[in-house]
Amino acid sequence: MERALFREEKGTATQVAGFCPVVEFNKFLKVNLKSFQTGIGISIHKKSVVLVKSEHSKTGLFTIKDYVRKDLPNCDIDSITFCRFLKETYNSFTSKSGSTSVWATLPADEAVVRQLLIPKVPFKEVSNAVYWSFRREMNFDEKECVFDFEINGVVREGKDEKFSVTACLVPKSVVRKHVELFAKAGITLSGLTLSCLSFTNLLKRKMLDSGDKSIASVFVGDDYSCIMINSANGEVFTRYIKVGISNIYEELKTKFHFLSDDEIHEYITVFTKAHSGDSTLKVEDGVLDSIKHSWNRILERIISSFEYYLATFKENGIDKVFISGEIVSHPELINILAEKVGVDLKPINPLELGSCKISNGENGPMLTEAVNLSVSDNSLTTNLLCVYSDKYKDLVGRKHVSSVVVAFTFMIIICVSISIWLQLTSMSKQTQIDTLKSVISSYKVKLNRPVILDMATKVKERQNNLKLYCDKMVPQAVLSHVCDSVPNGISLIEVSVLLVDEIKKRTNNTVIVEGIITEKNRSFDIVLGSLMMNLERSNLLSDVRLTYSEIVPYGDQSVLAFKLKLSIN
Repeated sequence: MERALFREEKGTATQVAGFCPVVEFNKFLKVNLKSFQTGIGISIHKKSVVLVKSEHSKTGLFTIKDYVRKDLPNCDIDSITFCRFLKETYNSFTSKSGSTSVWATLPADEAVVRQLLIPKVPFKEVSNAVYWSFRREMNFDEKECVFDFEINGVVREGKDEKFSVTACLVPKSVVRKHVELFAKAGITLSGLTLSCLSFTNLLKRKMLDSGDKSIASVFVGDDYSCIMINSANGEVFTRYIKVGISNIYEELKTKFHFLSDDEIHEYITVFTKAHSGDSTLKVEDGVLDSIKHSWNRILERIISSFEYYLATFKENGIDKVFISGEIVSHPELINILAEKVGVDLKPINPLELGSCKISNGENGPMLTEAVNLSVSDNSLTTNLLCVYSDKYKDLVGRKHVSSVVVAFTFMIIICVSISIWLQLTSMSKQTQIDTLKSVISSYKVKLNRPVILDMATKVKERQNNLKLYCDKMVPQAVLSHVCDSVPNGISLIEVSVLLVDEIKKRTNNTVIVEGIITEKNRSFDIVLGSLMMNLERSNLLSDVRLTYSEIVPYGDQSVLAFKLKLSIN
């Protein structure tokens, strides 16, 4: 790969099939800063232990406050001596004031890391989506394993947007072993993760000054390597590779049992010199070939990841590359990697960050892992101590609380606005009332008792006349209505309207209807029922009662004579 591949000759790589990671770089994640004020990162290396303390400000920015690096005692990591050493180191380094979040790492050789794509679902459904997507790729016993994940960003697969997720699976026995190790030293862990999953925290926290440039962070650890690229336009690319520096050591120890770690470290230095053209070096036969074989396997995977990114994002080059992990103890290998990719690789030195409040030192690159741990939290970093299904419960809860607060504030604004409007309306109505009162008071109407009594007499007389007229019209209205209600086959003989009469002691208006039914084709009962129903449905009449009915001769036929009594409404 030539240097021009990264920025000048855009689009020279072959287009790679697959998804196009168009990402909003973790904009949907909010850092949970309220749970702690001080973060402690503990990184245990092969020969030393590193502790870093960081604090966050009210604006959410982290500041590196202090660090300590001590050589490990010559004992087993499970021994009482090591636990005592770790406890003394931790107690002398930490302060008792304020709440503290403590994070550490465990080896990745027994972990399974997968890159997944899940549908872009609401936060409360993310955990289930990740879990079942992982189960489709690998079956596991949830009672015996710890499962967690982190969201890298949003990618676009065709026309659909999806979440890019890194999922991790570790046996519970491994997690329990490391938790008990720290518990014996009197340390309560807030989080436990893998080095390859925490290395991007500085990049995600925007603690690495990139400006408007595209930057890449390369992690080469013991068992895993990882690459994260954050382009200038917000696109993110992440890839995990299960190779690391320990592969070189394991291959040499398998073939050459007599070699120690220090001797292998020296041979790696010799290998880099031989790579640069120094032919005067002499080492054990096959050692350099084994180192070359293991190193090339790591190198090829890293370079292919860069080629994939450059082929997918032809318009975005890479301006700056940071490197971290166990490879920083082999600066010669970093030089070879920089020569292959054609870009200067700068080891991350946390002591050179603007947020660091301690002086610079040569141990800076060795502190990167501990610094990444000290700025970790559950929303940003995979935590093997938490339940994956509760990962975003606090975030969703905070969103619900925020929604309730916003809704409550909106209701208060509406109520205040209505109150102000009512006050203004009341003031306006009062002004109109005062105006009307002043206008009315300007009129001087002359009224006297005789005039009012005369007007009352005339009104009463008019009402009486109207009542008499109505009483005269009632019989005509009733007669007309009864005639209209009579069906065919009935002949009316007499219709009497008896109005209220105090002398004759009649208390209500009554109608007497007499007639005969001459219908031959239908029965008398049907015709009579039809008449009564028509009268009952009337709005003018009510209380229809049959007071008399009898079949009597009429000429050469029989007819039904009847009498009905009704009340006038």
